[in-house]
Amino acid sequence: MNRSLWRRASLFYVANLFLSLSTGYIVYQWFHSESMEQLSADHTAMISSVNTAISQEMGDITNIIRLANEHLMEAIDNDSDDDSRAEIFLRIGSVLSNVSQIRWIDLTGKETIRVNFTENGGQIVPENELQDKSSRYYFIQAKETSPGGISLSSIDLNIENGRLTLPYQPTIRVSLHTFPRHPLGEGFLVFNFDMTELFQRLRNFEEPQSQLLIAAGETQWLINPDSSLEWSSSKNSEPASLKVAQPELYERLAEYHVLSLQRGENDAIFSAALLPIRMKHTFSSEELYILARTPGQYYTLLMKDALLPAILTFLGTFALVALFILRDIRHQEHVNVLNKQLLAEKTELKTALERQTQLRDELVESEKMASLGMLVAGVAHELSTPVGGTTMCISTLENKLERLEQQISSGLTRSELDNYLSATKESLTISRHNLERITDLIKRFKRLAVDRGSESPVRFNLMQVITDLIRTLESQASSRRVSITHNIPGDIQLNSFPGLFSQILQNLITNAIHHAFSDMPRGEVVVSAINKEDSIEIRVKDNGSGIAEEVQDHLFDPFVTTARNDGNTGLGMHLVHQWVSVLDGRIVFTTKQNEGTEFVMTFPVTSAPQHEVPDNQD
Repeated sequence: MNRSLWRRASLFYVANLFLSLSTGYIVYQWFHSESMEQLSADHTAMISSVNTAISQEMGDITNIIRLANEHLMEAIDNDSDDDSRAEIFLRIGSVLSNVSQIRWIDLTGKETIRVNFTENGGQIVPENELQDKSSRYYFIQAKETSPGGISLSSIDLNIENGRLTLPYQPTIRVSLHTFPRHPLGEGFLVFNFDMTELFQRLRNFEEPQSQLLIAAGETQWLINPDSSLEWSSSKNSEPASLKVAQPELYERLAEYHVLSLQRGENDAIFSAALLPIRMKHTFSSEELYILARTPGQYYTLLMKDALLPAILTFLGTFALVALFILRDIRHQEHVNVLNKQLLAEKTELKTALERQTQLRDELVESEKMASLGMLVAGVAHELSTPVGGTTMCISTLENKLERLEQQISSGLTRSELDNYLSATKESLTISRHNLERITDLIKRFKRLAVDRGSESPVRFNLMQVITDLIRTLESQASSRRVSITHNIPGDIQLNSFPGLFSQILQNLITNAIHHAFSDMPRGEVVVSAINKEDSIEIRVKDNGSGIAEEVQDHLFDPFVTTARNDGNTGLGMHLVHQWVSVLDGRIVFTTKQNEGTEFVMTFPVTSAPQHEVPDNQD
């Protein structure tokens, strides 16, 4: 390998190294971004689910205490059994599964009624065991509300007689400040709601990679993966809260209320949301901090998961590009040989294309000759009837003449002479009529032939061209039980190429005759035209089976046919489209299965060909 190739290879390998490193880095960033987006979605979903569950629970308990108060008032007013107020409280609480205590506290903070509810049922607390709650924070908070208002306490552990209830019972106290007209007077209806079931449902939202943490303001953890850190304020233990554990995260969350994918202690990833407990007509100072945490070791796994495809991409890219570089260097010396081979292949391809063009031209010519054959066959068929009739008349006259000569030799009578003259006159009349038909057919065919050979536009009558064409195609159509009619005004004059118009309409009509009525007993093709100021609209419509759906999008492409086995080349409709374009016209069609097809063509009244007029002479 010469020096220039070595230099070129070195530059390529340096570029390859840079490219491979860049590709690997991009792949790493993409996988890492995808993982973080998924993690963010998991965090958001969990926080949203927790938020919804808590908000729904808070809404339920405020609705419960209002409904319970209404039932309480109604039960007391309608009490005909002299039930004690406590027994009414007992009946109400027995149907509420998450209520652990119902109390009535007067305006001084003393309990006058209290019913406790456990798994074993409800229990009315004796009067001597009722307590003074005037110093408790939730009573002070409830006292600040107006009558009709509801206050929610903080969520903490239930305390009875100065001791925590075991097992721990997360509790929220809901106080309704009653109006003076209440049957029990103005006071406070207090419900203790056991939140154990709610907290269990909240823990169920956790995923292996997403841990749930809930903090109550600055005071304590309500839910923490380390259960020893929960309820520190209620247990009067060493302070443990979000503010203590993550002061920076706490400050940012207090400021922005929502955080996503924040780095914390031990490389853990946090997403968090601040949830104020706010219900309509309800007072609460509680704010819950809901956090989703992904441990640092899981984040490390995410990085490793992103790093592995990045390394594989780097190695694969470097190896693949290096292989191409090596291949390029090895094949550099064979460029001349490849160029020669390419030139030879180019020559062969050119020859093949020329041959294909020649074959295509031959097929087009064959299509035109077939079209001419149809015209000749039609004319021949039309000529056969009057020619046969004339021949029969001449034969009859010969027989009559031979008989007359015999009668003259034997004695001709007046009646025999009159019969001969009458028969001769009739035969001559029939012969003249047939000869006139023959002359008319020859004129029509001659007009078609001359029109199709014209290389310059001429003025012509559209109805005459179409009438001549239909007359030549009638025999072909009748053999297939198809009728051809037209609705062409006699005053439409065009300055264009009548031969092209005739060829276009012949292809459309014969196409309908051969393809539209294969499974039908009879068919009809109608040609119509409308004069529109500077343009003419021609329609060819049949009531046949319609065009197959798989052919419709390619109908005007060359060599498209559904009857190739019958010898069709598939050029007829392609030539129609070309000829219409040459006449500066346009053609569209509509078709429905088993209802027929209609071609609509629009041409200018005066045509100057857009391209060289193709040879359409048959």
